[in-house]
Amino acid sequence: MSAVEREAQSSPGCIDDESLAAYVDGRLDPAERRAVELHASQCSRCRDLIVETAAFVEQDARARKAPRFRVTWRKAAVVAAALAAAVVLLVRITFVSSRQPSPASRPELAGLVAAAAHEPTRLVEGRLTGGFAYKPPPVPTRGAGDRNVSPELKIAAAQIEQGAKRRESASSDAALGTSYLAVGNIENAVDYLETAVLEHPDDARYQNDLSVAYIARATAAGRADDWPKALAAAERAAARDPHLTEACFNRALALEGLTLASDAAEAWTACAQADAGSPWAVEARARAQAIRDRLDTGKSRPRSRQQDRRTDGSGCSPCNGKIANCSGRRRGRTRPETGCSCESRGGFRLSRSHEAGGQAR
Repeated sequence: MSAVEREAQSSPGCIDDESLAAYVDGRLDPAERRAVELHASQCSRCRDLIVETAAFVEQDARARKAPRFRVTWRKAAVVAAALAAAVVLLVRITFVSSRQPSPASRPELAGLVAAAAHEPTRLVEGRLTGGFAYKPPPVPTRGAGDRNVSPELKIAAAQIEQGAKRRESASSDAALGTSYLAVGNIENAVDYLETAVLEHPDDARYQNDLSVAYIARATAAGRADDWPKALAAAERAAARDPHLTEACFNRALALEGLTLASDAAEAWTACAQADAGSPWAVEARARAQAIRDRLDTGKSRPRSRQQDRRTDGSGCSPCNGKIANCSGRRRGRTRPETGCSCESRGGFRLSRSHEAGGQAR
């Protein structure tokens, strides 16, 4: 019995052997089953035990040269009860990874991909590599901790973390960065993905996922400096792998974040054509059309008299150059970004009385 297992069994409140066995056999009702999964996501002891025993099962299966998904419930029952919960997780992960992989699939993310498939929205607004299924984008929020993280995602992220401790590499750093994105720890995600890119700058997948992390941080923390970083990373990914459709998607998002509307609309259209027939293409077309609609609305909107005053060179919009010491008139140009001295010093009231025939005092 490992030290982790002894600690888990001696800790009050941890999942008992009977509950774990019932969880494996499917004898728990949905509420009890959810309680077991919730505890495993919040208890580091039980979570470490699941990850540790899952690794043991994987090594044992490889030693026997048998596919992991062939581990049966009967065989799992003879293992320690704590091992059974790990088998359940392992079967779920292997089932997903045994499906036809995409060109950008990454085995180290299989567990996270499996957990994300059950979420109502995708993990982040950007498009990650690794074969994640299409989901609608999450609702944009500011700040950390706004999104509820399911127990399944927490368990999958913890498994990646344990694997990274055993095997330090660019692949592990990149996977760890993606797992941090999944649970909403954006700063750590950026740090680990930047490290992976430094170690392997020519890997388009790491560049792409770093772009996703920059987009997430720009949205959550209002970091305007992250938008050009996201664009640069997405373009590096596309340059290294022109067939990586994920990079095309993230490049369009970055252009939209930089408020380069026309360029973003063209990029979204290119994404839809490159990934035709997929739900990602449907979203890309919808985003492109939404941008063009906004641009068309702006062109057709009639100009107001105030907008004309801002560009006719006669002075600022509040006083239209009628006040002698107006900074807008003195400089011979308008200042739509900052306003003029009339607007900032209360001169707007003077100008209005002046226009009404009153006398400024």
